[in-house]
Amino acid sequence: MVQPTRGLIPHVQMGTSPPFGWFSNPDAEVSSHLWLSVDGIFEQYVVFGDKAWAQGAGNASWISCECAGRDTDDYTPIQVQRLGEFFAWGMREFGWRAEVTDSPSGYGIGTHRMGGAAWGGHSCPGTIRANRRGDILAAALGRPTTPTPEEDVPLTEAEINTIADRSAAKTLAALWAQMGDVKPTVRQGDVGDVLAQTYNKAGDLQATIARIENFLGGPFSAWTATQETALREIRTLLAGGTGADPAVAGALLERLDSVLAAFAAPRTYTVTPT
Repeated sequence: MVQPTRGLIPHVQMGTSPPFGWFSNPDAEVSSHLWLSVDGIFEQYVVFGDKAWAQGAGNASWISCECAGRDTDDYTPIQVQRLGEFFAWGMREFGWRAEVTDSPSGYGIGTHRMGGAAWGGHSCPGTIRANRRGDILAAALGRPTTPTPEEDVPLTEAEINTIADRSAAKTLAALWAQMGDVKPTVRQGDVGDVLAQTYNKAGDLQATIARIENFLGGPFSAWTATQETALREIRTLLAGGTGADPAVAGALLERLDSVLAAFAAPRTYTVTPT
């Protein structure tokens, strides 16, 4: 190795299995100084004073570390932390500069692809990992790194049912409030009088709706069926996990507003006495 070395080149393995049989075989002419697992475990294959078969013309000046994973994957959080710890050690041991570079003649943390054809013409380690070099440096300097986005957590069946029950309760409350505002003028003996007494005296809302349906017949039944379908669609949206997609959450709110508006809208039914 040319002393002092310029810095660290984190490579991407395009796999996750330990490369022992491959890197330990001189005939393969493929190796790196270190390999880092997805769990943050280092294996060393070449002493730091010797060159590794890692990045062509850059072998003599850069310490290399093969990192488990693929070029379309991000590092695991522990990989970022371990690379930061190793780079901090290199700053103390080799005098590495606390820099990110995209030049073969630069210093600090580089990439395999920055060397172009002279370094083998690779795209390693991919854009996602190349963009995490600042986080590796931050970890080396003891600064907070960019947090890894949290995975979406699907709602449990109990949570879905709780949300659905609350939505249904609010919807029924809106219906009850509207019914309470209706004060029809009816004559004694008229079917409307029976209807008025029914919703005024019945304590059970479902029984009240059932009795109203007996008098109103098809129109009210069709309307309630439509609202039931809307509520089922809302529950389907909830079961899909609103936290995973803001568009789904927006669609859910839009559907809720539509259902509540339907309940609040004034309606007129024609009742024919029998």
